[in-house]
Amino acid sequence: MITSVQGVLEARGSDWVQVAIGGIGLQLFATSATIATLGPVGATVRLHTQLQVRDDSLTLYGFATLEERIAFLALQTVSGVGPRLALLILSAMPPGRLAEAVEAEDADALVQTPGVGKRTAARLIVELKGKLEEIAIGEGVVPVAAPAADPDLTAALQALGYTPMEVRRALAGLPDADREVPLEDRLRRALQTIAPG
Repeated sequence: MITSVQGVLEARGSDWVQVAIGGIGLQLFATSATIATLGPVGATVRLHTQLQVRDDSLTLYGFATLEERIAFLALQTVSGVGPRLALLILSAMPPGRLAEAVEAEDADALVQTPGVGKRTAARLIVELKGKLEEIAIGEGVVPVAAPAADPDLTAALQALGYTPMEVRRALAGLPDADREVPLEDRLRRALQTIAPG
């Protein structure tokens, strides 16, 4: 398994880069966001990678961040989403924004990506919900409050079926002063934070 490459950037296209490593030039397909971070031709670059093996080809994909690679793999678990569409989606929205859209069930944000219609957006939401939380938190999309800061409220929210991301969002949305009020009141305020209105 090739998990990363480091070498000299030799060339770039709209969805690919060529990196020279020990006298060998590797072509890696990448998102526009990754390509934008690499600097000028001649720069030393390091990319997280994913090798896709097919009967008739070996294709290497490169990512500036580990979160992008994780999102790329997660997207391909959705029926109808292959590596090319996964790259298009991640070029249109960073992994943290993707995770946020999936968790919020924001199909309108997803259909703005070329190649993603309403059906694909619905599949993305259903099949990825709860699977991208680590990405959103890693990118700082959701403010992180340690669930251990209020274990009783955390347990109550989890018992109601809320995901770890929703629990963190609820805890982050509560003022520190609320930690001293009764659990029932904290729970009511947390639920308003998760689903206002």
